[in-house]
Amino acid sequence: MDLALMIGSAVLGLILGLLFGAFPLRTTEMTRKQESYGFALGVVCLGIVLILIFLNQNLASWIFIAAVIIGFAVAKIPPVHAWFVGRFKIFRPKKKRKK
Repeated sequence: MDLALMIGSAVLGLILGLLFGAFPLRTTEMTRKQESYGFALGVVCLGIVLILIFLNQNLASWIFIAAVIIGFAVAKIPPVHAWFVGRFKIFRPKKKRKK
């Protein structure tokens, strides 16, 4: 059971980290929708970590945190990031207005 929880938290953390990394880094480049999705992802990640800690699954919580960081780093690799931006509309940065 513990092994399944660790593997599941690693996979979920990797997916959430990839989603975090696919969004623009600067908030000035984010749309309101991206900001709200980013906030919701943060709340979900925090909730998962807290649930794992309350279930006394400390190793699984550390694995989840590490997987989120790894997923974020992978999504920030330029070709991977370009694939996300080109494939999914939600990850495109806000268009700059001409002055």
